[in-house]
Amino acid sequence: MNNNYEGFPLWYRELQKKAAEKQKETPWPDARQEAWRRTDLKRLDLEKVYTADPARPDFERNQPMNTMTPAEDDKTMRLAFLHDAVRGDYPGVEELYRDYFEAADNRFTYRLLAEPPRGFYLYLPRNYTASDLLFLEDKLNGERGETFTLNLVVLEEGARADLWERIGTEDSQAGLHNRATLFLLKRDASLSYFRTQNLPGESGLFDFSRALIREGAELKSRQAEGELRFNKSHMTAVMEEPQSRADLRGIYRIGGARFNEIFTEQIHLAPRCTSRSFYRGVLEEEARTVYNGMIRVAPEATGTDAYLKNNNLLMNDGCRADSIPGLKIGTNDVKCSHGSTTGKVDPRQMFYLTSRGFSTKEAREILTRAFLEEVWEDAPALVADELSSRWGWQKEAVYV
Repeated sequence: MNNNYEGFPLWYRELQKKAAEKQKETPWPDARQEAWRRTDLKRLDLEKVYTADPARPDFERNQPMNTMTPAEDDKTMRLAFLHDAVRGDYPGVEELYRDYFEAADNRFTYRLLAEPPRGFYLYLPRNYTASDLLFLEDKLNGERGETFTLNLVVLEEGARADLWERIGTEDSQAGLHNRATLFLLKRDASLSYFRTQNLPGESGLFDFSRALIREGAELKSRQAEGELRFNKSHMTAVMEEPQSRADLRGIYRIGGARFNEIFTEQIHLAPRCTSRSFYRGVLEEEARTVYNGMIRVAPEATGTDAYLKNNNLLMNDGCRADSIPGLKIGTNDVKCSHGSTTGKVDPRQMFYLTSRGFSTKEAREILTRAFLEEVWEDAPALVADELSSRWGWQKEAVYV
């Protein structure tokens, strides 16, 4: 395999070979593993969809961008195809790849690493501030029935930006998509990340994203999930150095006989760090959702302040929501807690709205919108308009 990657650094060729070997020897996850205990993999014919071996690289599909190798004296951001960033050993690439490989614990992640590097690399230099919302269109192509995309985002010390990443397809054909976005936020960097997806409804999605957060840096992540036949999305924030912060939020609206699972992990490795997870979902018809949240605190991570919360709104009797918060605390000097609620629409609120002229459908939509808006109240106007269009909300009533 490595002969196909002439010109790539040795560390990458060795790591990719190890990932391919791990992918072959690692069985598909099953209910004996805690993180997969409620995952409905029976909805996917994995052996039929996934080919036996990773694809051969075809870098001619994406011609090199007109960009220079990032350097310490850069004054502007850089955007490149991932294969160019790996080949050029751009800043943060090796670190993110190695960390992702060491953290991998399932066949999907190993397979993503074993595939040719497809995706984007975004670099913000030291003390750079992006004045406008950055937009990354992650268009997936399902020629083989499945896609593999890995995006890397690196912020140097003091860099600041808002980034919107939209996941879609080049056509309307449903497929199985395996992807991740990896973040490296160096000292005092700040990133507000908004992720939406607009995939065909019969698609399946695996997303195992991960962020490394250094001293004084902050990640704000906002995730919006639409209706897919199968969706399993992970977001892991690792507070590596003191006073780093992570604020993870998400919303989902699921109907039909669809499955949606979200896993958040707040890993505290250093003292005096703060993290939050706040996810809300609306379920209709026969939808099934699972929220699995975990706070991990290392023994040396004294002064940790962490919290996670999940709320679900059930619109009828046929849907189901499982909420599984967890804490693994290695020191006594912490403030960690969690909360969870699952319930139906309040009939008193429905009566109030219908008695004032709203139809039952309109009343349910108003209550649904109000329930979800709080989580994404800081979304930029362009992102709010995307959700408004996707879920049929009135634009003037969303995210005031």
